[in-house]
Amino acid sequence: MRLQEAGIRELLIISQDTTDYGHDLGMKNGLSALLRQIAAAAPDIPWIRLMYAYPGYVTDELIETMATTPQILPYLDIPLQHGHRETLKRMRRPANIEWVYGTVEKLRAAMPDIAIRTTFIVGYPGETDEEFDGLKTFVRDLRFDRVGAFTYSYEASTPSATVAPQVDEAVKVARQAELMEIQQGISLARNQAQVGRVAGAHRRPRRRAERRPHLPRRAGDRRPGAHPRRAAPGRDRAHPHRRGHDLRPDRHTRYTGETTDYTDFTDSNS
Repeated sequence: MRLQEAGIRELLIISQDTTDYGHDLGMKNGLSALLRQIAAAAPDIPWIRLMYAYPGYVTDELIETMATTPQILPYLDIPLQHGHRETLKRMRRPANIEWVYGTVEKLRAAMPDIAIRTTFIVGYPGETDEEFDGLKTFVRDLRFDRVGAFTYSYEASTPSATVAPQVDEAVKVARQAELMEIQQGISLARNQAQVGRVAGAHRRPRRRAERRPHLPRRAGDRRPGAHPRRAAPGRDRAHPHRRGHDLRPDRHTRYTGETTDYTDFTDSNS
């Protein structure tokens, strides 16, 4: 594999929904098969990280593949967006909260050291005090390692713009701060639990003599082998957490939380 030959140390498997891989080909566990193939084809890439996995499609086979393949990092980014059923239904997102609890329990049973990260939107149109309380309970129960929280952004051209009532901006900001304060305590506790532990690398780094030389310097590069990168148009909107720290989200990010249909995950009463 060319990436392996170039000395790449970490490979990110990323898409809007990585767990959807292979569904168009009729594959039930396409992502699991893909990960096994990548690990076998590039045994010298020590870290393979999986991102943006919807819990309804995190199958038992995928969990087993992650737990038994040393190259795959015990890490998963699950874009949940909220923790209350009614809010999720208005967002047109999967609303089976019990399924999320079950999936997280399976992940931690198979990989006790797994780090789970997610994002939430507060102040989505119609979000009541009761629904926000439900989100706080959800966060306290599942104790994610990292959380990003963002306030809902009104955009006239989106379906959510017609949902009433719109939540007052001051309420959105207050809820964001309250949720992140809860998560700060959880993240601190989970980090402190690592004090005194020695985390072993999955594979040893190559010795300097084994590493491939830098690529030749190109015109305009700031250093040998460096290639300027520009964010694609709309990148920040598609993945807003890239613009802000987990515990200090960027309040200027515009995010409506709307998505396409994921009916396979939504239960029959949704």
